[in-house]
Amino acid sequence: MKCFGVKERERESNSNTETVLWEFRHAKLKKGTNLGISDDFPKEVDGIRRKLYPVLKAAKREKKEAYFKVEKLLINGSLYRGPETALSPRTDVQ
Repeated sequence: MKCFGVKERERESNSNTETVLWEFRHAKLKKGTNLGISDDFPKEVDGIRRKLYPVLKAAKREKKEAYFKVEKLLINGSLYRGPETALSPRTDVQ
C-alpha cells in the first residue's frame, strides 16, 4: 500500500482505517478518469448543501472565499443566512 506523505510515526499511532482514509482524501486522481472522492453526508445535509450550491458558485464567481463546513455555507468567513437556509433544520447547530 502506498502512503501519500504519511509520516511513519503517524502511521504507527493511527489505526489502519484512519491511515487509509487519510490517503484517500489526499490522493490526487489523474485527469480524464471517471473517478472521484467525496464525503458521505446524511440525506438532510445533502439537501441543504444542494440548495446552497448555487449561492456558493455565485460567491466564487465574484471572487469571494466560499466553502461548505458540513451543511453550513461560509462566505468570506461569515455564515451565510439567506432565504435558502430559512427552513433548514440544522442551521442552529454549531
